[in-house]
Amino acid sequence: MLHSNTSYHYCYIFQTKLLENLFIFFFLVVSQLCDFRPGDTVLVLFTSFAGTDPNSLLLQSASESQIRVYLGLPSAPQYVWQWGQLIPEAMPAYYELVLRILEDHAHRYGGKARQDIQKHPQRFEMQANRRQGLPRLYDTIAGYYGMDELCLAEYGNSVMRRSQKVYPYAELYGRLGTLVHAFGRMFAVSPYIVLNRSQANYSLDNHVSGFEVMASSGHVDIIAVQEGRGCAKGSYFWPHEADKAVETVDPGLARIVRFLDPSVREGFTYRQQFSGSNQEVRLSLVFAN
Repeated sequence: MLHSNTSYHYCYIFQTKLLENLFIFFFLVVSQLCDFRPGDTVLVLFTSFAGTDPNSLLLQSASESQIRVYLGLPSAPQYVWQWGQLIPEAMPAYYELVLRILEDHAHRYGGKARQDIQKHPQRFEMQANRRQGLPRLYDTIAGYYGMDELCLAEYGNSVMRRSQKVYPYAELYGRLGTLVHAFGRMFAVSPYIVLNRSQANYSLDNHVSGFEVMASSGHVDIIAVQEGRGCAKGSYFWPHEADKAVETVDPGLARIVRFLDPSVREGFTYRQQFSGSNQEVRLSLVFAN
C-alpha cells in the first residue's frame, strides 16, 4: 500500500522494456534522487502499454464527429470487506493521483507545459480557449465522471471518525468537483435509487433530500440518477398497480427480488416490497428546490 505522507519519485532512466509491451517503473521512497544504493527501499510498478493511447483515439473520433466526451476518474480506495467504505488514510494520495491525471490530460491533449498547468490551471484554460485554428483534442473533453456511486438518499450522511462527525462522500465529490472545475471541465456523478424494503428501504423524501444537498453543493454539475430496476433497487408501477402481485406485471423483477432475498414470499405486491415507484422519485426530483 502506498503511504499518503511519503514522497515517491519516478526515475525515467530505469524504465525498462520487457518482452513486447511490458515496462518497469521505479519509484524511490522519500528521496528525490535516482542514485539509490543497494538495500534502499523502492517500489516497482509493472504496467502494460501497447503503444496506442486509447483516450487519444476516442477523442480524435469524437472530435471528427463534433461530439464532446466525459472521461472516467479512478475509483477512490475502499475497504475490500466493506463496500462503499472509503479508506481515509489513502485519500490524500488518491486526490494527488486525480490531480496528476487532470494535469496529464491538459498537457497531453492541450499542448501546455505541465509546470504552467500546475501553477495556473484556470489561466491555462482561458488562454487555451482563446487559441485560433483547429480544435485541440482537449476541447473535446467536456468533463469527468466520478466512478464512485452511492445511493442518492445517502449523500450527505455522516459517519463517526475519531469522535468526529465526517461526511465522506460529500467530501469526496467536493474535492473531485473542485479539481475538475479548476481545469474548466464539468463533473458528473450517477447515484442510484433504493426503494426496495429488503435493501436500504429509503423513502421518497430521503432521495429528494440527498438530491437537494448534492445539487446545492456547487461541486456536481450533472446528476444522472440510476433507476435501479435491473438489480431490484427500484421498480416501475402505476398507482392502480400498487396492490398487484409484481410477478403478474413484471415477472423478471419478481425473480430478481426473490433471488436477492429468498425470504420474500411469492405473490408479493409492489406496495409490500417497495416504498415508492421510480416515477414518484423522478417527479419529486423535478419539483425539488
